[in-house]
Amino acid sequence: MPYETILTNVVDGVLTVTMNRPEKLNAWTPRMGVEMADAISAANDDNDVIAIVVTGAGRGFCAGADMSEVFQAQLDGDEEDRTPMDWVGLMRSCKPIVAAVNGPAIGVGLSQVMSMDHIIGAAGAKFSLRFVKVGVVPELGSSNLVPMRVGFGKASELMLTGKTILA
Repeated sequence: MPYETILTNVVDGVLTVTMNRPEKLNAWTPRMGVEMADAISAANDDNDVIAIVVTGAGRGFCAGADMSEVFQAQLDGDEEDRTPMDWVGLMRSCKPIVAAVNGPAIGVGLSQVMSMDHIIGAAGAKFSLRFVKVGVVPELGSSNLVPMRVGFGKASELMLTGKTILA
């Protein structure tokens, strides 16, 4: 599958998947979700890949969902872009995967990393679950994953206030 929204590179057995929409701080799109799942699935099947790193191009990791792209995929009726994927299942069946958070990880950006094995935040990285601020429920299993990773108290604070924390 040719990728439009991510870059992939394998060096010394490590696949780096880079979300590549820097002009939008790598805001997630349905196409990006399909491409990331494809790249990670392919890496899981590749005996030459021993680990995976996910990062973002430019100054952001992932600034959340690009809702205009989400709505457009629904309007266009693109079945591939609308097909829900089991992101958490993919992560659990995955080779070791590291989130190299190089900037804002907001909403779905933070939800993605919660299911990864290791999370490394660069100086200046920001983390926020802003779902409450836009009146939507958390996705990608984050209502379960966040308490498992950070504890119930901190998860409640993040999810009920939309507060931003720094690395």
